[in-house]
Amino acid sequence: VEEDASPQILEELPLPRMFIPGRIVHVYTHQGGYKAAFVPRKFRSLRRISMAGNMLSDHMTKSYYEGLLEVKSIRAAKQALPPWVGFADDCTCACCASLFTWASTSNTEAQAARDKHNCRACGGLVCEPCSKKRLPIPAIGISAPVRVCDRCYNGWGALYGGDIDFGNDREKGEDGNAST
Repeated sequence: VEEDASPQILEELPLPRMFIPGRIVHVYTHQGGYKAAFVPRKFRSLRRISMAGNMLSDHMTKSYYEGLLEVKSIRAAKQALPPWVGFADDCTCACCASLFTWASTSNTEAQAARDKHNCRACGGLVCEPCSKKRLPIPAIGISAPVRVCDRCYNGWGALYGGDIDFGNDREKGEDGNAST
């Protein structure tokens, strides 16, 4: 092994012009559910795609398939996705009425942004302790368990008129509320 070997700089080879074949479907989230739209091939933003750590897992066939299944399910749902309260629109939890940082060790604006979550059932802004439960919401086309606030988890009848199908793990009690 040669000890004096210095690194060699190779000439950069020109890359061939590349294009995306076929139709381009952009799958994105809107108000807690997946939506999809066709994107023109000449769309300028597609020319500069920045690589991110999750791009490989997000762009696997299974991820696309699951996303498109949810898009189809949401489009066929009985009810529309609820409108979401924007992060800038409220500073207190819709369930407990506390500041979002009440359970955190920091009271900064950045911490408040990390502690805010939207309930997928009602769209309200809730703190993390009030949104630990996960449920599928078939009435709006979401079949995977998603974040719901305590208010929605414990009182579905008031929000959706009692027509939510919880599957086998939850049943309605005599009072019409969900029970575990």
